[in-house]
This record gives sequence, C-alpha cells and structure tokens, in this order.
Amino acid sequence: MENVKANHANNSVVYFDRCFKSTVINPDFNNVGDGGDDYGIAIGNSQHVKVIGGNVYARRHAITTGGNAQICAVPVRDARIIGATLKNDIASGTFAADFHGNTEDSSYIDCTIYGGASWQGKDVEYVNCTITADVAGRVLYSAEIKGGRFGLRGCNLITHVNPQPGGRGIVDVGGNNTAITVNTVLPCTFSVKNCDLYGRNLTSLTSFVLVVNEGTSANLNINIEGVVADVNAMNAVLRTNLNSGTADSDFIVVDNIKNFPSGTSLHTAAGTHYRDFPHRLQKQT
Repeated sequence: MENVKANHANNSVVYFDRCFKSTVINPDFNNVGDGGDDYGIAIGNSQHVKVIGGNVYARRHAITTGGNAQICAVPVRDARIIGATLKNDIASGTFAADFHGNTEDSSYIDCTIYGGASWQGKDVEYVNCTITADVAGRVLYSAEIKGGRFGLRGCNLITHVNPQPGGRGIVDVGGNNTAITVNTVLPCTFSVKNCDLYGRNLTSLTSFVLVVNEGTSANLNINIEGVVADVNAMNAVLRTNLNSGTADSDFIVVDNIKNFPSGTSLHTAAGTHYRDFPHRLQKQT
C-alpha cells in the first residue's frame, strides 16, 4: 500500500491478518473511532511487515500488533515501523504506539510518537524516537511481558504530567498493573540507553524507571546508561520492587547519567528484594 489516504470511524483503517512481507509506505490514516478498538494499522499474526513514513492517527493505538488464536496464528515477528508520525486521542487513556504479548523481534525506528508507547511480548525496542507521555504521564507502559530484550535507545522522552500519583513511573514496568507475571517465562533485560528526559511537573516521589515483579522467577536485568535529564524533581532513577514471584538478577546498571536533581537515588530497592545482586553504579559525591 503506497500513498493511501483514509478517513475512518471504527475498528481499524488497515488490518493485516496472517500476512507475510506486507508494506505500507507514506500512509495518511485518520480513525476518529466509535469507542471500540479504533486503530490506525493493526498487525495481527503477521511477519516481516514494514510501515515507512507517513502520518497515522487513531483514537486508541495508531499502530498495534497482536492477533487471535486461530489457524496460522503465528507470533508477530519482524514488524518495523520506520520514520512515521503517530498520534492518538490522549483522552482514550492508552498509548499511541503499541505491541501486544505475541509480538517479538519488532521495533519503532526514527518515529515521532505523541501519546506514549509500550513494551510487551519479547525482544522489542524503540530506536531514535521522540515519545511524549500519555494522559497519565507515562512515556512507556508495559504489560504481557514474555521475556527477552526491551529497549529505549537514543530516544527523546517527554512528559508534562507526574505519573507517580497513579503509582506509575515515567518508564513503567508493572507500577500499577501486572506486567511481569507467571507468564514471564524468559529472563528479561530492560534497557534505557543514551536518551534525553524532559519533565517539569515531577516531584521528589517520582521514579524515572519503575520495575515491579508480580509473579516471575526469571532474572530481571536492568541497564540505564547515558541518560541526560531536564527535570525539576526526582526520587529515583530506578525503583524496583517484588509483590510476587522470586527476585533474581544478573546485573543492575545505572551509570553515566547526568543532570538529575541533587539527592536523586540511583537505585531504590523497595523491600531490599533487588538490592543484593551485582550492581554497576556511577560514583556519587
């Protein structure tokens, strides 16, 4: 599909259902929705899909990956969204760029995302993207974590709302929902590297990255490096906790971060669950 313009008010503008090597180039999609699913582009049980350039607006997710339990219901794999501008209705309370749990090895690259993003599934990342927060102040929300690598790399992260009153972090992995559960069956590495963070409505209780275990015994590894902050307040660069499951980790890294307010903790390990695993933390003075 190339240079297609579409206006819609229901479900999805385009739905790829069990497709292979599909490509959308320079879409101009607008889905104002009717209160149902309301997506721009839905990628279901499809592999090697590319969306290149263009503008996509939808009431809920501008782009979503997922699918159904049916014949040929393979995981979504190698979905690449490149150089697109994505928007949603902030009042929908959800995020513009989405992955669901049966997605793996997929990424958003060089995109501008208004309304938040998500980590779900296995081996997904955002590379060189600008991402503004959803209505609750979450730049990134997580659910349906199977395992593998989850990345924010070279991204510009912007929030104008403090997520902490809702029990969330700016990068939120289970802060007030079940993201890491018994269904998280593989070791996880959550990585935020070489990103810029902007937020001027935060407090001394806000966490930049919040990771809460709700049921897995898999290793949870965290790597936060090269983050430059422009924030008015912050409690912790990383906060971890465990409500269920077993704490285990190969490494926790918070290093080479800059411009966080004086007194910000590098890692606050609530309940000490993730305190005693190998750490690499930058020198503090």
